[in-house]
Amino acid sequence: MCLSPVLGSPMVGGAVFVLMVCAYAFVGVGMNDGVVSVVSEEKEGEALGVANALMSADNVVGGIAGGALVSALGYPILFGIGFLLSGVALLLGIASAIVRSRMRAGNTGEGEAHAGGA
Repeated sequence: MCLSPVLGSPMVGGAVFVLMVCAYAFVGVGMNDGVVSVVSEEKEGEALGVANALMSADNVVGGIAGGALVSALGYPILFGIGFLLSGVALLLGIASAIVRSRMRAGNTGEGEAHAGGA
């Protein structure tokens, strides 16, 4: 069965667009949370400003580059690349969460050992 008529249908395109809009909200919140978690309290405003400026520049550059890539390579190849990169990002996010939780567990255990010994 050929999937190209199904994948190219307006229903699928609309559903993917809604999914993309919902996911973008998580990107914005996640970016801000990530920036705040890695900088000191005094530098939070500056870091958030830089991160938001870079994200805005990314929207412009990404739109231009995306159009050029679609024109050069076509949608099927770019869909595959996007799917692959999304999978890599998901795996890196999961790995990062595991490492952070282990670091917190190690720090908590270490702090309790010192507090109990004092």
